[in-house]
Amino acid sequence: MNSKYLFVFLILNVIFIDLCQGFLWSLIPSAISAVTSLIKKGRRRRELGSQYDYLQDFRKRELDLDDLLSKFPDY
Repeated sequence: MNSKYLFVFLILNVIFIDLCQGFLWSLIPSAISAVTSLIKKGRRRRELGSQYDYLQDFRKRELDLDDLLSKFPDY
């Protein structure tokens, strides 16, 4: 009697493990693509941030130059 339950348990266990492996094999590629897209977005934000900082520095230098030129109106 116990051997019959053990056999049923093993069959159900194999089916469950097979289903889990199928689920994981379908889940892993989508998880990898999601992580890579997040990494790319992070890089893009960092690049845009550095471009924005450069633009702010350029505007500040431009304003400093205008301020300097306003002190010497002849030039």
